[in-house]
Amino acid sequence: MGPRVKRTKKQPISISSSAIRPSPTVSHKLTQAKIATFHTLLKKRATLRRQLDSSSSATASEAVSSSLRDVELEIAELGGLDGYQKASTLGQAKERGGDSSKVLVDWIKTMGYGKGDISLLEIGALRPNNYSSHKWIHNTPIDLHSQHPDILEQDFFERPLPASEYEAFDIVSCSLVLNFVDEPLRRGEMLYAMRSQLKQRDSSLLFLVLPLPCLRNSRYLTIPAFVQLMKVVGFDLVQERYKPNGKQPLRRRKYSWAVIVSFGCLAIALSWVAFSIYQEDVRVSGSWGCEMSWMSPSYAPLQWPQRPMRQRYGLYRYLEQGIDTDSPPRGHPVIFVPGNAGSYQQVRSIASAASRQHQHQGGPTAVHSKSNHIDFYTVDFNEEFSAFHAQTLREQSKFLQLSIERVLAEYGHLPEHSKPTQVTFVSHSMGGIATLLALDSKWASMVDAVVTLSTPHMMPPVTIEYDMDAIYTTISRYSQLGIHPPIVSICGGISDTQIVSESCVLSNTPGSEERRLTAFTSAIPMVWTGVDHQAMVWCHQVRWTVASLLLDWANANGVDRIDFARERLVGPRAAPLSLPDGNILTFPISSATSPTMTLLRRRTDALSLQECDERGNCVPVEFRSDLLPLPRNTSAPFPSPGEGVNLDDAILSSDLNITVSKGTLEVRSVQGAKKDWVVFGRHVYRSVRGGSWEREENDENVTHYTLRFTSPLSNSLLTYDLEASIGQCEGQYPIIKHTSISVPSLQDTALEARFYPITSIPSVLRLHSHVPLGPFLSSEHVRGVEIEVFQSPTCPIQKIRMSPWHMGVLGKIVTRYRMVAMAWPVGWASAVVLRQVASFHGTGTIPSYDQALTDVAVDWLPKSLVGIVLMGFLQTALSSYGRSHTLILGNTDLAFIPLLFFFWVWSFGVTCLVWCCVLVTVSLYRKLLATLPLRWISSTERNRIKPSEGPEEPHRRPSTGRSNATVLGVIALIAIASFFVPHEVVHVAAFMILWTISANEDCASPTAPSLSAALPGILVILAVLLPFKAPHLLVWGRNLYSHRERPVYFMENLWYAGPPIAVVALFLRGAVYRRRTSRLLLCKVSLIWLSFSVALAGGRWTWIIPPLANLFICTLVGLLW
Repeated sequence: MGPRVKRTKKQPISISSSAIRPSPTVSHKLTQAKIATFHTLLKKRATLRRQLDSSSSATASEAVSSSLRDVELEIAELGGLDGYQKASTLGQAKERGGDSSKVLVDWIKTMGYGKGDISLLEIGALRPNNYSSHKWIHNTPIDLHSQHPDILEQDFFERPLPASEYEAFDIVSCSLVLNFVDEPLRRGEMLYAMRSQLKQRDSSLLFLVLPLPCLRNSRYLTIPAFVQLMKVVGFDLVQERYKPNGKQPLRRRKYSWAVIVSFGCLAIALSWVAFSIYQEDVRVSGSWGCEMSWMSPSYAPLQWPQRPMRQRYGLYRYLEQGIDTDSPPRGHPVIFVPGNAGSYQQVRSIASAASRQHQHQGGPTAVHSKSNHIDFYTVDFNEEFSAFHAQTLREQSKFLQLSIERVLAEYGHLPEHSKPTQVTFVSHSMGGIATLLALDSKWASMVDAVVTLSTPHMMPPVTIEYDMDAIYTTISRYSQLGIHPPIVSICGGISDTQIVSESCVLSNTPGSEERRLTAFTSAIPMVWTGVDHQAMVWCHQVRWTVASLLLDWANANGVDRIDFARERLVGPRAAPLSLPDGNILTFPISSATSPTMTLLRRRTDALSLQECDERGNCVPVEFRSDLLPLPRNTSAPFPSPGEGVNLDDAILSSDLNITVSKGTLEVRSVQGAKKDWVVFGRHVYRSVRGGSWEREENDENVTHYTLRFTSPLSNSLLTYDLEASIGQCEGQYPIIKHTSISVPSLQDTALEARFYPITSIPSVLRLHSHVPLGPFLSSEHVRGVEIEVFQSPTCPIQKIRMSPWHMGVLGKIVTRYRMVAMAWPVGWASAVVLRQVASFHGTGTIPSYDQALTDVAVDWLPKSLVGIVLMGFLQTALSSYGRSHTLILGNTDLAFIPLLFFFWVWSFGVTCLVWCCVLVTVSLYRKLLATLPLRWISSTERNRIKPSEGPEEPHRRPSTGRSNATVLGVIALIAIASFFVPHEVVHVAAFMILWTISANEDCASPTAPSLSAALPGILVILAVLLPFKAPHLLVWGRNLYSHRERPVYFMENLWYAGPPIAVVALFLRGAVYRRRTSRLLLCKVSLIWLSFSVALAGGRWTWIIPPLANLFICTLVGLLW
């Protein structure tokens, strides 16, 4: 067989010329290059012709003529006008996107045309059939050098004007023709001629197509200036479209305000939902009941030989009136340290409790002798805001070191062997951090123990300073080196809404198990309630327990203090093996009895147990006991608000191991045991898969269940609803104890438990934990929930069902993601400015802020949402590496990926709200300004009222003298501010000045000048940075109010104050963005870096945001200069 011949379809011999389509065989780049070269030669030819007309000498005329001939020759080599039109025809081929007629048709339909016939004049037509598919458009195509018989060959300048309205056109289309006219005057004439060809109606349209470089690269013209020029001719901009990169158009979105308002309303709605759930969670789970404490305080100031710390701080000795005397101290010294904005008088509650217990005035639990006396001292920090300022925290720690020496010096009158050599610290909130920072290798040996109350040990509550993280790093290093004395941390749990209690947990370092203990107030016997942050220092149950612990320590005589603390704060308690004869209760022991038994007893007096076999041989039984709450008033909530717990509301639970198979158990008590409620039964362990457990048929005579639900994830962000069903009940209602399962690194150092006395059938309880840790604290994962049930066999629990409360996560984020709420809007504000800068880099014009904000919402928000979710998955996969758990939202479990959606959309909505607030305040300011006789002249008007000076060049540089004066003025102002004014004040002042400028410029105009379009973006960034400056302003203002100056640090001030001052000075001079490629790239890189850093690390390492934002402001100065 021969080779196969390719067959092609034969074309008919006769075919209309209108159907011929030129094949784009020439590459797109060559076509563009030919068109661009032709335009350059035309421009050069026009310039040479003007020079030839104005030339006075023959020699110069000859040289210009020679150059003009060369240009004419080059134009001829390109094919002249015919070659240019063929290249343009190839550019309009369908394979390359087609001609611009389809854009005009789309716009006509969008604007409501197309219902009737439309007459159109197409100037510079290359094809006669551009509108042939639209029968309602009657096109009249003309061209200077017609390429088709159906196109009228006509010079537009010689076209007669329409004699009547009938001869005029509804639309004039001028595509790439105006730029072909080489004389500027002739271009203006052509614009007026096109206006004359239109019907004298508001609905008449001019469709004008120009090469983008004619406006973008011109030294004398920009897109906003061209729009203003067209207004002079008689045209208003209705639609625009341009292609920065040649393909993707930048469209003006008419629905921009709908998008902005929608996201703003969505942010408000999400905030309201989260806060409502938070309030519900605090009301149900965070309810707390503290009994008020009473005291009779007095304070005696200690005199200093040399007043330290410039008299900023003070030291007092506490005396309880009626109990303590003003005699020289002889007891064990305890120093109380207040927290953020705390008063030295907060010592009164604990000190009064210790004095009363020492004097045996505290009831049956106060069994301490006079040898346990404690001398309380308290530090006056003048209620400084130490949580917001690291330098204040460092100064406080230095004063605490001096206070140790000063307190020990009070005992100089005692014999040497009686002088105390160590002090004990009781510190509240951030006072605990100041205390631990003070205890370095020199001072730690002078402290025997530290008790902290609601102190954030794991992470600072406010992370806007690098130095604050450096303080925590220093404390961690002291702990790893074993420098610190024994530390006990008492946490308030979910009731503490200021300090999340997972950060109150003490970190566990190797060997620290015997030197550290964390106890939650909900698990402390006879406290059994969460405690508010401020109430921690006055809650009667807490202060009484802490005072008892301090009295125990004062008489410890070398016994380990953590063991004492564990016995008093955690339990269970070891019971004595023998007691004097008393009342006896006997319970039978059979072969069916479980080896592990639990005895529940209403009275909490001491007792002894012994097991006896059938022969009467009895041996003591070792057991450990724990107190449980069992309120007598089952109709009242537990804990009851404003009330404490007394011994009548408690029972004793004793776990014991039975060794005999048959016999009796004797319960011997000092008090009348026969009159009390005593229950003896089995202790049963169950491992539960899933979320439901039911009582088994053989579970008889059970008084204690330990149920371990293995499936649920444990995290401080999670809340579970537990529903307990009770069968036929003839006795006391059961008690449920929820014990939190801590991460492996905190085992044996932290205990969190909460008791739920059942008071209704069925009963729905809400379970919450802290010791599994939460966001940004650990990458460890813990699964499981442990439930203990204490019951009478006559009132058993039949079923327990546990389910997650998904909406509860939104309530937890309110207190755990405050820094994310501050940080992420900064990222979005910088992304909007990045959109503006990128548009200016590509097109030479700056879109208005609302347009850029809408473009970010439509174009970037969905893509970035996919990106942040992918980063969340990557974080989960790399959770065991380094500090990956401190990035993004600080969660390394897939269950929390939906939070990324919530915060990503919410933070963008907050940015929209900030912009709306700026516009509302600007509007109100303008209305106020309208009532005043003074009037601001905007930058647009300043350019408009100087016609005699000729057209001002937008990119013209100011005169050298004026520029030098500006530079010197800015330098002088920066120097003064750096020495005397905190940079936070400079930031607020810069924001207010730029807001005033913005209020007097037309910032919302779609064709705003560069100043008005660029200014809102900078203003919004400064606005979202205000929360970072507010805490330091609070510290500075507080110090001024207290007649103490806060030192101004020159280098820090120079870095943060200089760029805002320079930006304000440039904007006051009417500076605009300048198209300098290197500076624009640097500005874009700084914005990308800022946005990415905010999303990646802004939630935990929030202090990186101000320096990165300041770096962008520095690049902005370079862009405006």
